[in-house]
Amino acid sequence: MSPSSRDLLEGMRANPASDWRIADVEKACREFDIRCVPPSGGSHDKISHASQRQILTMPFRRPIKAVYPQARAVHRHREKR
Repeated sequence: MSPSSRDLLEGMRANPASDWRIADVEKACREFDIRCVPPSGGSHDKISHASQRQILTMPFRRPIKAVYPQARAVHRHREKR
């Protein structure tokens, strides 16, 4: 994991209520081989990983609210490594 990705993930974990954007989540997903698919006609990205059955969704055009548990998916995946 690169230092900037580590800093990003630590920042998300420490301050989930910050003004995170989908680009931040996409960057973190790339680092952990988590699939993040942009909307195809809808308004939410779809986030998934081969080890999980659930597909998580996250709004594309707004700041991400802290109540979205999907932002923690990267953290859960990291702990399993």
